[in-house]
Amino acid sequence: MPGMPTYLVERYLPGGQEDLPHASGPGIRHLRSILVPEDETCFSLYDAPSARALEKASERAQIAVARISEGVELPGSPKERSSK
Repeated sequence: MPGMPTYLVERYLPGGQEDLPHASGPGIRHLRSILVPEDETCFSLYDAPSARALEKASERAQIAVARISEGVELPGSPKERSSK
């Protein structure tokens, strides 16, 4: 979604589960996730209208979130290449 902010969601997954639910809602799109089993941590990228909208969608999906931070796509990233 061009012009939509991108957010990094950090969550902890005891046991390093790999079958992850994702937040969804109006204007929210899951882009990709990276699981770090050794640290029992997962990082997910989303396009969303706001951090609050993503937080509320995560709550509805019963996803425990440690942190949501706005990110900036760097030149040459996969998202930028696919929009050309």
